[in-house]
Amino acid sequence: MIARRVAAFGFAAWLAWGCASDPSTPASTPAPVTASKRGQQLTMATISDPKTFNPIIYTDSASGMAMGDVFEPLVRMNPKTTETDPQLAERWEYNADGTVCTFYLRKGVRWHDGK
Repeated sequence: MIARRVAAFGFAAWLAWGCASDPSTPASTPAPVTASKRGQQLTMATISDPKTFNPIIYTDSASGMAMGDVFEPLVRMNPKTTETDPQLAERWEYNADGTVCTFYLRKGVRWHDGK
């Protein structure tokens, strides 16, 4: 029963989308994409524009998605296992009383300027 409802809804949405366009007006063409060097352009679709690129103060999902493609963290939580997976850090260790965490970066990690 649910599959029929989903199919009916999908068909209705497709039909409404087709009826909403005016065939007498030409479809808009996207702006041409110019050739860019690798690493200079990021194109992505989001539900809204990112409000910030500051990872400390972001609260919207669009900013979080954009920063996920711009910044790489030291570690990241694996959503399937909830374990901490290495990213920029290949390993880390805590001191005896747990107040200091030392991260060891992967070999070949560079800043955005290549250094």
